[in-house]
Amino acid sequence: SMDTFQQTAELAGELGAAEAMARAALGYDEPRWRCNLLGSTAVKLLTRALELLDASDSELRVYLTAHLARALMGTASREELADLLDGAIAMARRIEHPRALIESLRTRLNLDRDPSGIDARVKLIGEMLDLAERIEERYLQMELLAFRIYDLSSLCDVEGIQRDLKAFKEISEEVGEPFYEYNYQTMSVAPMIQQGQFE
Repeated sequence: SMDTFQQTAELAGELGAAEAMARAALGYDEPRWRCNLLGSTAVKLLTRALELLDASDSELRVYLTAHLARALMGTASREELADLLDGAIAMARRIEHPRALIESLRTRLNLDRDPSGIDARVKLIGEMLDLAERIEERYLQMELLAFRIYDLSSLCDVEGIQRDLKAFKEISEEVGEPFYEYNYQTMSVAPMIQQGQFE
């Protein structure tokens, strides 16, 4: 539970166990952001974990920085968040860690939701999809395809939507979980509406 992760992180911090605190802080924040809960405790834990962790480039430092930026959304300025995330992205590229790079790029993606940036978002999602395919992250591929379908719908790119829906369907059938079949059926409605198919 989140309480257990919090207690573990705090104890690890008191003991100066940097890696243990980092992993516990990340364990606390993962369900926190997915459930859209307040981020004040996460900010405290992630900040302390970054202070304890060795300052050199590492996968853990990328994750902590990306999660901290996400936890600060709504309280920090866009410029501060962009600086954090751009630093995490650059570090992930330096250490050539695909999963950490996806995590930081995905958070950066959520920061730039302005309609004027839609083309850049579609391009960024394409990069993340290539990375996710390379490391065979099926669930992440579906999540990213759904993100891109959302933006392609805004662009009325029916061909692109159909392409991504086909890819989503193939992966969801491979995974075999009803939730993703439901997602596919829901997203399939968008191109029908755009083409005036109401029956």
